[in-house]
Amino acid sequence: MALTRLPWLLSFCAVTALAQVPSGAASASGETSPFVTGPTAGGDVAIWLAPGSAKEALIMGVDPSSASGGFSTYRLDGGLFQSVVGPGPTTAIDVAHAVRANGGLMDVVAVTTASQQLLLYTPTGAATAGTLSQVGSPVTLPYPPVSAAMARTNDGGLYVYVGDYQGHLMTYQQGDPTAPLAVSPINPPRVYTDKFNALVVDEGKGRLWAVVDNVGLYRIPLYPDKGEGTIALMQGSNGLLPNTNSLAIYNTGDAGALLISGSTNPVSAESTFQIFSIEWGEISEVVKEIGRFTLDAGAGREGVAGSRGLAVANIGLGFGYDKGLLVAHDALNASGPNLKLVRWDELANSASPKFPVDLRIDPRTPIGKSDGGTTMTDGGMMMMGTDAGSDGGSVTPGGCDAGTTLLADGGCGKPTTGRDGGTPGGGGGVSFPSDSPSCGCGSAPMGALLALSALLLSRRRSRGG
Repeated sequence: MALTRLPWLLSFCAVTALAQVPSGAASASGETSPFVTGPTAGGDVAIWLAPGSAKEALIMGVDPSSASGGFSTYRLDGGLFQSVVGPGPTTAIDVAHAVRANGGLMDVVAVTTASQQLLLYTPTGAATAGTLSQVGSPVTLPYPPVSAAMARTNDGGLYVYVGDYQGHLMTYQQGDPTAPLAVSPINPPRVYTDKFNALVVDEGKGRLWAVVDNVGLYRIPLYPDKGEGTIALMQGSNGLLPNTNSLAIYNTGDAGALLISGSTNPVSAESTFQIFSIEWGEISEVVKEIGRFTLDAGAGREGVAGSRGLAVANIGLGFGYDKGLLVAHDALNASGPNLKLVRWDELANSASPKFPVDLRIDPRTPIGKSDGGTTMTDGGMMMMGTDAGSDGGSVTPGGCDAGTTLLADGGCGKPTTGRDGGTPGGGGGVSFPSDSPSCGCGSAPMGALLALSALLLSRRRSRGG
């Protein structure tokens, strides 16, 4: 029986969830200048961290609304840095740092276009300049792209993932990392039931997280030959909110992470953001909602509405973002669509319970660097140490944290120690709130879901429901 015919399954999490998820509100600390093309400009967002400065970064936003447009980059003070014109309407963007190509390291920006092209760029010039130049030839996509994400391989190479409107997940792989940067398709694409609204990669655990429209949140193996993955969280009022169209990951140094998703009400245009912790289950991760928030007006800036893009950087940056940065697309800004910049620590402190603030994982660390706390799985993807290798943390030969096992799909099994302020193989971990109202059914096997759902139905029928 198809899941789409069982709407009561979507309320399964309500059995274990508490009555209400904590919610809060924060305001932007900064904003970019408006997009220069069209009243509905803007969408997907990415953040590039300059390799030569701990404080420099550029914010990148696509423009799907203008036939002559492309995408734009902005400084942390909100000023326009560069408009990349020519590709036409762009639909998705992502950044990968320290990719090995052409005999060295380079940062890569992947952009997809409405004309079904995958374009690769790299920042050139001085380390803090960040001017983007296209590298290689455009790659023709077989399906219209909606979302994109990238992951690095153990030799510093690259995978590019592109999702479309019909549920195709296209995967592209870099060839020889000593040659000029180029990617080629791995066929056939993996196929799912609906549009890929958003994609984000957790390199530390070898996972691709995906929002599939009308279904929910998927955890997907990075390697196509490892299968389609599983549903971690169903869409519904007690799971992933409907109309979720953006996704970002905040890596923590205690073998965990936070997922941040954005949903926009199609009637009111109100944007609500959810925070999920990724914790350990018996055989895989458990995704638990720990809070929701809105980005409201304040300090002379409007609130965020109609949002279609989200990015986060868990690293200290300049302009007051020394505890991290969250960027959200605002489609209804009065002077034109723009991007709102939020201090992560202010957002974290506005929540009850508070979200973690953890700056121990630097995405600019090359894979395989001995002092960066990274090792590789046998499958070829990077696995982070529990605390970036800085305080005696250890990892297993397979690349997982101490006390875990390497799973068949490239992830790690359950830690053998608890999460009360520390992490397996390391110390000083940032623990997630243990009293957060949440849905912990994300990793339950489908058979268990069906069995419990059948039990619920039988009880309802026995009561005359």
